[in-house]
Amino acid sequence: MALKTVCERHGVPLRAETDLAELIVQLGDDRPSDILVPAIHRNRTEIREIFAARMGRAVARGTLGAAASGLA
Repeated sequence: MALKTVCERHGVPLRAETDLAELIVQLGDDRPSDILVPAIHRNRTEIREIFAARMGRAVARGTLGAAASGLA
């Protein structure tokens, strides 16, 4: 069983991610598609939509990295 799943079941959210790709995977309730590039299966539009849904606001084109750094 994944550590994230067990912790969240017990009320301990794990959202302190330092790797942007891992953050994308976590926020998208997804699984890594590759050990080196875990979010390679997502395109920019999908990533923008994930951040917009989880951050509660739209992310302007070209500002995705800055927006994500506020979550990590």
